[in-house]
Amino acid sequence: MQDWDKDGLYEAVKDMLSREEFENKVKEAAAEYGELIDEAAAAMVVVDKLRGDFFNVVKISDLEESKEVTLYARVEFLGEVKKFDGGKVANIVISDETGMCMLVLWDNNAGLAEDGRIVEGMTIKVINGYVKKGYYGIEVNVGRWGIVEIDAGDIKGYEKNVRLADAREGIVNIRARIKKIYPTKIFFTEKGERFAASILAEDESGERLIIIWDEMAKVLQGFGEGDSIEIKRAYAKNGELHAGAISFIKKLAAYDKKPE
Repeated sequence: MQDWDKDGLYEAVKDMLSREEFENKVKEAAAEYGELIDEAAAAMVVVDKLRGDFFNVVKISDLEESKEVTLYARVEFLGEVKKFDGGKVANIVISDETGMCMLVLWDNNAGLAEDGRIVEGMTIKVINGYVKKGYYGIEVNVGRWGIVEIDAGDIKGYEKNVRLADAREGIVNIRARIKKIYPTKIFFTEKGERFAASILAEDESGERLIIIWDEMAKVLQGFGEGDSIEIKRAYAKNGELHAGAISFIKKLAAYDKKPE
């Protein structure tokens, strides 16, 4: 991953302002983030504002593993900030008009979620994130060498639904009809109880089993066979379709067979 330092970043904008002006803007950018970011990250913010084409901007549907990217997105779901020895991490579902993915913020960047600067529904710009394969499919990680800018303007999120047969990998929205509900199972793990319910869902592409986890499994108790449902942020993994902590399920008045 590109190891940007302040001196290297200044080279990108030295034709636009003096070193002293650059240093002052870096200090201002750091102050705007409440000192959550270091000088190198603050310099990234300055360079991005002055030369918006400096970092490689992509759409979510074009993300490739092992690439460094910059993207605009809308925050769809904000997970709990988890702390561990030496750091912290926040998992956030983001989207643009082409798709959805997980955004993983580490340490200082996770602090933006912890202190409420990043909230669901807002738009962000991710600068110099690193793309890799994660639990929910393709994901963008932002650590020491990346930065997140908040309130990035008017960005359309992903609203389309996919057919059951087309949900192969990653985070998706689906609409279907419940054909059968199977009994909920309880698992005991080191972290406590886990609940898993399964439904056989159907749409115009066929039938598919969906595994519903924990709190979503409890929500499922209010549904019945024959009900039409919409699941926001379901995820396909290893050939299976799941709804869990990042997901939202609701009952529809009627099932529209045509995906959006």
